[in-house]
Amino acid sequence: MGINLDKMKEKLNELESKGSGLNFYKPTEGQQDMIRLLPADDGDPFVQKWMHYNVGKESFECPHKMYGEDCPVCGFVSKLWDEYNQTQDDETRKAANNLKAKPRYYSLVMDREDEGRVMVWSYSKTVCQELVNIVLNPDYGDITDPQTGNDMRISSSKKAKAIYATVDLQPRPIKTALLESQDAIDDMMATAPDVHSITTRKSFDEIKDALQSYFNQIDVGELETSNTEKFKANEEVDIDNMFNELNAELSDG
Repeated sequence: MGINLDKMKEKLNELESKGSGLNFYKPTEGQQDMIRLLPADDGDPFVQKWMHYNVGKESFECPHKMYGEDCPVCGFVSKLWDEYNQTQDDETRKAANNLKAKPRYYSLVMDREDEGRVMVWSYSKTVCQELVNIVLNPDYGDITDPQTGNDMRISSSKKAKAIYATVDLQPRPIKTALLESQDAIDDMMATAPDVHSITTRKSFDEIKDALQSYFNQIDVGELETSNTEKFKANEEVDIDNMFNELNAELSDG
């Protein structure tokens, strides 16, 4: 007896949702999904977040980009870019790119194969630009309207040696209701999470701890430029002093 692919999809969704209480949507690679973007109370269904990824194996909002607050990671990234400009060291450039804050976008959606359940879709800036262009196209307009919106066909494919899959979006020209009745729509939307609160916001000290963990994981040969010698794995880093030094250097500049 072979593997039941439908059960495997259900299991994957359970694993991705476990611990967060959220149901995440991910386009099915090699297939065509049919989803519906859901409306937002503030009129903007495309929520932007600035995120730091893989800092000591953690990911969190960038306090500088999001709230105008001090960010130890951004300070370290700035230092790395200064070093790269002086040395043109490729490993330093890669480290700066990996750690810098990156935009990510979030929307509430419903998969037509799982009607009545609100899911969260996380996607790139490129996909967001396509979605905004569709909304601004007078042939479609507000594709999130519960009564006169448009379903969306999504195809995902990954080329050989590519790091990320490409996503193709195609709104259906037919206007349809989200569900069979307004009561059903209201009941479903009542279960919708606050997209603005789904990502992790860490305190300054928590971010320093994550950065400390990142430093402790650096292999000896990864960053060979002069100012990053002290961040090698066999040495302890004083995050407080490092951040104060970075602030002083940025202020002097």
